[in-house]
Amino acid sequence: MNADIFPNVEWFQQASVVANESDAFRSLGTIDCRMGFRSGDNVVALTFESFSCTEVSAWEVDRLRDLDFWIEMGPDRWKEFLAEMRKNTEVMHGHTLNSVDLSSEAGIIRYQDEVGRMKFFQYINSIEKFLELSLLSNSKNKVNPSGK
Repeated sequence: MNADIFPNVEWFQQASVVANESDAFRSLGTIDCRMGFRSGDNVVALTFESFSCTEVSAWEVDRLRDLDFWIEMGPDRWKEFLAEMRKNTEVMHGHTLNSVDLSSEAGIIRYQDEVGRMKFFQYINSIEKFLELSLLSNSKNKVNPSGK
């Protein structure tokens, strides 16, 4: 996995440090799932337990079925999504994960069973807050989500 392309392990490791210390993230309640972010062959898996992100790892495409759910977009769509979040400082203005999923022909949320689907919707606010915090943590370290 190329560290300059989103999603990447370094991006989410930095985000997990910030999220794990964030009162705003913790205030959303517990989150217990293993999820992924995918763009092409780049997959990063995150494990959340209680109020923390406990593991960030590179993941193989053929192991996606082992995750509760994953969010999948092409590189240009990820770039647009993150740029919109950065511009607005938070997920809003039609760029929530749910609205992007509904407006995409094939959707962006993937899961193997209904339990995975239910977990996504149960934890959507925490996931979106985690993404917001990932932008804050990574903008300080000049990580470029576009890969350029």
